[in-house]
Amino acid sequence: MAYCWRVGSIPELRGLAPEDRRKWWREAVAESRSGRDLAIRLGVFAGAIFAAGAAANRFGYGSGPVHWAAIGCAVALASWVLDAVLEQPRARRWLRANLVRQVARERKLGAA
Repeated sequence: MAYCWRVGSIPELRGLAPEDRRKWWREAVAESRSGRDLAIRLGVFAGAIFAAGAAANRFGYGSGPVHWAAIGCAVALASWVLDAVLEQPRARRWLRANLVRQVARERKLGAA
């Protein structure tokens, strides 16, 4: 599944108005999260911080700006990987399963 950098480029949301896309995306992300996501995220971030700190120490940067830059880059990379591998595919599956039904329901309620 392709990674989408912006909410406007998510194929499941293309038929919606621009102001509705962000609302639906937030709902899809919230609804697609499971109870173990927090543990997975904390584990990945802790691992990234530990690995970056250990690598910086190995190359002689036990403290200082290079050490913190390595940790910052590792956290940013871990965040992107979690978004690309975990969050976005789940949210897009939720959108495919629920969006058409929900939009039809909202239109029906709005017309009544």
